[in-house]
Amino acid sequence: MNAYRGKAAAAITAVLLAAGCGSGGNSSSAAPANPVPILKMTGCPVPAGEANGSVGADSDRTAYCTWPGEFGETVWVYTYPTPAYRDNRIAHPLSPPSDGWWTIKGPGASLVSVNRPGGFTGPSPQRIAARVGGTLVTG
Repeated sequence: MNAYRGKAAAAITAVLLAAGCGSGGNSSSAAPANPVPILKMTGCPVPAGEANGSVGADSDRTAYCTWPGEFGETVWVYTYPTPAYRDNRIAHPLSPPSDGWWTIKGPGASLVSVNRPGGFTGPSPQRIAARVGGTLVTG
């Protein structure tokens, strides 16, 4: 089991470094990392051509995908300039919690939001948290 965790940690580190989530210090001028590599880690089918995500309204970058099916589960990844910024966003969400939404504190300065409506088709939020090496915060 330890060998598996070591390999998983190395894989996550490689993805984070490729996404720009390296440990470049605590500079407040850090740019948010690319959310697409983290989105791919969830296993959700990333739309063709999605390479960098988009700039969000809250000093972040975002990318999302939806599992196929009539009631597909939607996964959003937000990346922020620093983990402290992300943690503040978790503590002070822009909108009140809604039924079916789960929040995962993801790797680096990322936040993964899962909308799991009735009749969902994707994996559980707990499974997604494990895939990205994150921690389930709300749900």
